[in-house]
Order: sequence, then C-alpha cells, then structure tokens
Amino acid sequence: MKKERRIDIWKLGILLIVAMCAVCIASVATAQETPFVITGYISNANGTECNNPGVNITNTATGESWYARNRSESDCYLLVLTNGTDLNAGDVLRFDVTSPDGRQAKSVERTVTPTDVTDGGLFDFDVTLEYVNTQTWHVDDDGVEYPNPNFNTIGAAITAAYDGDTIMVYAGSYTETITVDKMLTLQGVGQPVIDAEGAATDAVTITSPGVILQGFKITNTGSMGFGVRMSSLADNVIIEDNLIDGCNRGVWFDNSDGGTLKKNVIRNSWSWVGLYSPGGGNAFYLNDFINNTEGVFCPNVNIWNSTEKITYVYQGNTFAGYMGNYWADYNGTDADGDGIGDTPYITTYSNEDVYPLMAPFKNYFQSSPVQTWYLTSETKPTGAPTANDGLTHVRNNLMHKGSRTGSENYFDLSSTEVAWFYADTGAENSIGFGEHSWEAYIRTEEIDGEVGHNLTVEICKLDNATGDVTVIASHTQQLTEVGTKHLWSITCEDNAATTQDFSTGDWLAVRLSWDCETDALRIHYEAEAGSDSYIESPLSDPGYPIPELPTIILFGVGLLVITGYVALGRRRA
Repeated sequence: MKKERRIDIWKLGILLIVAMCAVCIASVATAQETPFVITGYISNANGTECNNPGVNITNTATGESWYARNRSESDCYLLVLTNGTDLNAGDVLRFDVTSPDGRQAKSVERTVTPTDVTDGGLFDFDVTLEYVNTQTWHVDDDGVEYPNPNFNTIGAAITAAYDGDTIMVYAGSYTETITVDKMLTLQGVGQPVIDAEGAATDAVTITSPGVILQGFKITNTGSMGFGVRMSSLADNVIIEDNLIDGCNRGVWFDNSDGGTLKKNVIRNSWSWVGLYSPGGGNAFYLNDFINNTEGVFCPNVNIWNSTEKITYVYQGNTFAGYMGNYWADYNGTDADGDGIGDTPYITTYSNEDVYPLMAPFKNYFQSSPVQTWYLTSETKPTGAPTANDGLTHVRNNLMHKGSRTGSENYFDLSSTEVAWFYADTGAENSIGFGEHSWEAYIRTEEIDGEVGHNLTVEICKLDNATGDVTVIASHTQQLTEVGTKHLWSITCEDNAATTQDFSTGDWLAVRLSWDCETDALRIHYEAEAGSDSYIESPLSDPGYPIPELPTIILFGVGLLVITGYVALGRRRA
C-alpha cells in the first residue's frame, strides 16, 4: 500500500511537470512532440528500499546522458525528456545506478520499444543494486589456524564489516553470543564452536535479510534461548551445514519469509522444540532432527522438502527425487528402497514432511562414486576452448606453460597469473551440474616463510560459442604448513548457485590462482593417482558424459597460464 501511494504521488508529480514543460517549451520543441518519461524504484541488494539513489541514464546511440531526479526520503527516480530530445525506438538506454554511500551499484541496459515511444516513456523500470568492493574478514580465536587474523571474536568482525562482506571463522571455541544485523556471509572453517555459556539468550540472532550462516557448531543456550533466531526482518536467510546441539531450543524463524534450512543437524533441544514458529515460504530439507524433547512446533505453512529433484545415492543405488528431512522418531516404511519414507511425517500443527528420509542426510551422499580428472602434459586434441581473456590460447598441450619456462612435470604459479586446466573434450550432451562437492588435490613444492597465503581453485564452464567463463564451484585454502610436494586437499562447494547446464560442446575447466606476491607456488602434475595434482568430480552429475574406456580415464587438462590475477588487498580504509 505504501508503494502504491508513492506511485500515485509520483504520477501526479509527473503530470504537473509535463503540463508545465508543455507550456514553457511549446515554441521550441520540434524533434519530440511529447515528453518521454522514465521512472521506477531502486532497491538495495538485500531487497530494502534504497532512498536517494543516484541514477544516470545514457542513450548509447547518441551519447547523450541525463541525471534522473531523486529524493532523500524516497527510492523512486524520475527523468522527463523534453525540449526537442530525440529518442527513437531501438535506442539502447544504459542505467548506471549507485547507492548514496557508493557501496552498491549496478549497470543495466534497456532497449526503447515502439510501445515505449507510443506510451511516452518507461514506467516502473526498477533496479536492484549489487554490492561492490566487498571484503573478506578472517576470525581466529587463537591465531593458530589463521595467523594474524583480522579479529579474535566474531562480534568484532560483524561490527567492522559492511553489507555484502564475508566473515571466515576458523576452528576454535568462541564463547560469545552474536547478532548479525548486516547482510553478511558467515562461513565456518573446521566447524568453529559458538558457545553461549548457558546465557538466557539466543546464541545467534539474525536481524538482516540475506544472511548466510554456514559451517558452525552452536551450543549451550540457557532457558528460553534459541541456537539460531531470525527476526521478522530477516527474510531470505540461508542456514546450512550447521550442528545445533544442546540448546534450549533449536531454530526460530520469527515470521520471516523465504528462508532456507538445509543440511543441519538439530539435536538435543532440551526444553520446548527443535524448530519454532516459522513464517511462510521457508524451505526445510536435508536436516536431521534428533532427540528434541518436544519435537517440532511449526504453526505456519512451509516447504518441508527440496523444491527440485536431487540426485542421490542410497545403499549403493542412485535415485533422483524430492528429499525431505530425517526425523529420529519416524516409524514409517520404505517398500521401494529409495531411502524415502512411504508415508508422511506429521509435525506439530499437522504439517507434513511428504518425503521423510529413512536415515540421516549424510548417508545419501557419502557413497557417491567419483570421476578423476588428472592434470597431465599429454598431447591435447584439436578444438580446445578459448576463455574470454583476450589472449590466444595454445591448443597443442594439455598443460601449457605459456612464455615461462618449466621442466619435468611442474610449473611455477605467481600472484600475477592464473593457471587454466580443461577437459580433453567438449561436452557431448547437456547435463546439469549438481550440488555435490568437487575435491581438488594440488601437489606443491615447499615454500619457506609463506605460511598464511592462499591457493584458490575454481571449477568453471567455458562456453563453446563465446568463451565466457562461468564459475560453478570454488574454494580458497590457506597454506598452514610446508613440506616437499605438500598435498592441498580442497573441497570446492563455496558457490551458492551449484547448478549449471552444459550445452553440447561446452568445456569443463579448472582455474588456479595464488596470492603471494613474493614467491611463486610450484605445482606438480602427472597422470598418477594419489601422488600428484588431480580433481575428483561426482560421478552422478559431473556435467560431462563418462568416456567408455576400460581403465582409469585420463581426462584432463591444462591450458595457458595467463596474466591478470592481482593479489587482493584491503579495498576499504
């Protein structure tokens, strides 16, 4: 209703402006008989209103540029083009939009249609901003897992961070309760523990939309305390891969909407419930609910299973279907052996999990076979892809060292370069990349004195037609010890969007980068399992067909080491 009132007020304002302009410029307006109005609303990245936005509109056909009117108390912008401005159907308008503090921005284009010209403008052309210049903060309670961290407590990092930032929290015990009042990603590394120390409050309180909380153990809340609690403002929150154990109550979605509760173990809630009072439209699936004293209290309608079918392995067999949650007190049967109960699980308030799991969710993914992609220096078939980096790629080797010299089976990767590896054939059919993780095993040489620097592994798709690069999954891991041919074991599952369709001819690629400016990282490669660098992908959904070879398949990979990777520095004062 609020926005509808604003629309009426703005439309009235537009009519008044148009009337005044028509009177003032009737004698000089020749190229355009009627004004062309452009108006809409600007939203912050978290979905809230962005008042006083900066909106610059450029006609790319003529180079003319105009700054739209805005107001400090409104998220609406307005531009009225009169006085002979020539704007034709087919012209492309570029909208460069920024938030007042400059931390959010977006550039979008819109082609003017004949209908736009007839109607006299673009109405309700809305733009949602994105965060720019985001930063990653590192938290370690004792500085062992991450030497020289930014902070030793999670709360201090939240205070310093801005919307859109990521906070990496390393293994340890954090005896604090935290409030996440910004749109942040909190990522636990090695399952750090948030210990509420019996406080009669919530261990984690989330009051901002768009928060991601992943990889923590949360425990020891006192009476009336929840492990994780979302306020009514915390829409579209993702709670994933956490252990919520021994809290008074488990998780509370306090009338917030659009949230996701996935791959969490919620157990031993010792008074009241494991999950309480969600709002509407929240999806809960692949969670384990174990030994929660009074079960699950859920008065509002929600989604108790995955919204899309998932490929999984149960007792050695592969299935694809919708998946719900594991309930320790479920007593249903599984006649067809697919790991999904034949009858629904009924929660408090008569909600139904129609696809209850017969075992804890990890049992459905642990036994998934893998496919190995070796990093080799064998001869590359013709037709290799070209990434959109402006360089010509050499196509005759699986591993190409570019203009630098290398010997035997290794190359040196500096902070100003990236290393490309890619499969030895393009995709033969369109297969979606699923949500299972990839494992990267990168064998490197000893580097003295450079503990604390990071190696990034990215799994990419190279578009066959354009060479565009899409990062499917990635992970950055810190060097915490050195030794001859140190083996990095990296799980690549950091990306939120873990589904990506491969069209026929697209290429699977791996990209490596290293952030130490003083020393290069020596990477070894050879087609030998268990001793040198290789990548493992889930066999059930690798995005590529499986070649019919009688022995271990040698896929993989190598393309040009290119320039362009610059070590990340602090981007804000």
